[in-house]
Amino acid sequence: MGFNHLRDRKVASVVPGTPDPRLSRCGHDESLHGTYHFDGWKLSAIASWQDSDISRSFPYYSYISTQPEQWSANTQELRLSTEGKHRFFDVVTGFYHQTTYQDRTSQTAAYVPSYMPYPLTASHNRAETVALYGNAYWHILKNLDLGLGGRLSRDLSSIAFNSTYGGQTLYAGNKSRNQNMSLGNVSLDYEALPGWHLHGRVSQGYKPAGFNYAPTSIADATSYNPERELSYEIGTVYRHKQFFARVGYFYNHLQNEQVYVGPAGYQTIASAARAHASGVEGEIQCEFRPGWIIGADGNRTISKFDSFNDGAGNNYAGLRMPYVPEFMAAGHLSTRFQTGFGRIEPGLDLRVTGPQYFDIANQLKQPTYTQLDLRTTWSFGSRYEVMVYANNVTDKLYRTYAFTGPAGNVAQISFGRTVGFNLKVAMGDTAR
Repeated sequence: MGFNHLRDRKVASVVPGTPDPRLSRCGHDESLHGTYHFDGWKLSAIASWQDSDISRSFPYYSYISTQPEQWSANTQELRLSTEGKHRFFDVVTGFYHQTTYQDRTSQTAAYVPSYMPYPLTASHNRAETVALYGNAYWHILKNLDLGLGGRLSRDLSSIAFNSTYGGQTLYAGNKSRNQNMSLGNVSLDYEALPGWHLHGRVSQGYKPAGFNYAPTSIADATSYNPERELSYEIGTVYRHKQFFARVGYFYNHLQNEQVYVGPAGYQTIASAARAHASGVEGEIQCEFRPGWIIGADGNRTISKFDSFNDGAGNNYAGLRMPYVPEFMAAGHLSTRFQTGFGRIEPGLDLRVTGPQYFDIANQLKQPTYTQLDLRTTWSFGSRYEVMVYANNVTDKLYRTYAFTGPAGNVAQISFGRTVGFNLKVAMGDTAR
């Protein structure tokens, strides 16, 4: 829809005779989790599955674009860790595996004054990660802990696509890429006074290499590179009875940042930028009356490009990174009370999100907005839990995505008021 016409809730740039936009999504997810305790150790395993089927058709001027997608993913993790007190060391180690599949079909057709199909592009993406990780913590002194950790992973990604028209292949691609990655981290925690801790941490992170999910030319058979991150954190935590407070400073340096480049409608992800982000974050929580908890959290972030080569000679160094709000703040209030038919836990969350940009040139801006969420959890017995929630109670509209195209500035808006419920059933030895 038009960037400055959110309340219209209409698709921008349509002509009479084109059909209404249609979007539907059907998904489900399941998970299994198990835990086994033995001799000061805990072994846990989790397996999960997610599937999503998206059907969408949108008019654009006198054309119509149809882009159905199917996503599926499965994850398995096995973790072994120490538990209990009075140890000289603690360990967490595990194995992780995830596979994600995406199938997509894209076709644009002239609709007015008569229907005429254009090329059809079908694509399949697959991404897989296998990793081993471990962290060890040595309690060097009564009030001093040293932590060291690492992660070894192998990422595999592949793409296959084929664009056809009139029974003839226009372009096609079939490519795969494998990448090994090793990461490390070191941390230090010092208890200056009872309940008051000072800590620091240096860690590495990354996003794996891969391929574009919406191929538009043979160039999409070329993958983008892994994005690397080096993070520094220092902070302090204070706990006393029913009071908790935390504040910290962070600095992140990013290399080979994965960003969208190219004209609207033909954008692809490329490893084209270096950037940094720095800021402060904090959290506070207090049980001011038995069963009543109030809290707040927030952050202030400055994130800018250090260099950016978009392939067209444009320089974006010094501009803000898109999709990173300048600040975020939230307030929380919850309570709990016992009844004859279970425990009731109502709560509310009030969130304020600061301004952010949607484009690398910092021209499309979403101003600050506020959102209110409500929830109530009913727990009966030790195995059953029902949560009823209402998100975005005030039906606030704000932009979640935007770009400049032939029709001008357009945007995608947020979900409106959303009401639903979750059901949770625990199985096994819940008493532990």
